[in-house]
Parts: sequence; C-alpha cells; structure tokens
Amino acid sequence: MIFRPQAILPQAHARRGQVIFQQQGCVNCHTPPLYTNNKLTPALGFKIPDDLRQTEDILDVCVGTDPYLALKTRRGTGFYKVPSLKGVWFRNAFGHAGQAETLEEWLDPARLKPDYVPKGFHIGPGPIQGHPFGLNLSAADKQDLIAFLRTL
Repeated sequence: MIFRPQAILPQAHARRGQVIFQQQGCVNCHTPPLYTNNKLTPALGFKIPDDLRQTEDILDVCVGTDPYLALKTRRGTGFYKVPSLKGVWFRNAFGHAGQAETLEEWLDPARLKPDYVPKGFHIGPGPIQGHPFGLNLSAADKQDLIAFLRTL
C-alpha cells in the first residue's frame, strides 16, 4: 500500500473545521446532533412580545435577517427558525431567500456591502443581510469550517 498524505488532508481540514465551529459558538444555535436548536430568532426590527419572551422556543438574538418575509407577508410571524445544517453541503441557496449560492459566498464579508451582486437568486444589487457569524475568519479557517460543514 502506498501512503498518500493528500488522502488524509480533507479529513484533517474537517476536524479543524469542527473545532472552529465549536470555538466560534456555532453550536449554540446549530446544536448537534440535528445541528439546530429548533428555536425562533427575531427578524431585524421585530420586537418580541413580552409573553413570548418567556418561552423556551424563542432565542432572543437577532442575526440581522431581512425582515420583509417575516413582517410584511400574511404568513409572517416576525421570526425565522434556526435552520439545521444537516445536508448543508447539498444545498445551493443560502439566506432566507436563497441569495447566496455557496457556503463560500455566505461566509464572504463582501455580501454585506450595499453594491454587492449576489450569485444566487436576486432582483438586483444589494447586500445579503443576516448571519454575520463566520465573516471575520481567516481564509484557512473558512476553508476548514466549510470542510466540516460538508461532512454534516
């Protein structure tokens, strides 16, 4: 048998990515084994009513998600549910409206700029709002984190 170190490399990236996932606090919302806490998080600008604030189903943390679908549609509740990351490697639409096409785009801080042109679904230029976590990682850490996410 021939030893090929490159065959081990993707697993090492994923293991480092799992550590980054834990260190960055991702596990607080995307809790294993389902990689979600199944809680609701308020849309940007939504004030959580006091009676709902007392329930365990509400995560009193806004991740900056676009309020349009949550507040200006007849089905809107003011909340978004924390999505599971299981099978995230198989998806090609990130953000509540699918504006980011890849995990790489989702973790790119440029997506928050006002003149950004999303690679996924979009009507025109503009920022992809929401989920600011992971945007300040180094390029190597982002690669490792994505390698881990692709194992879920």
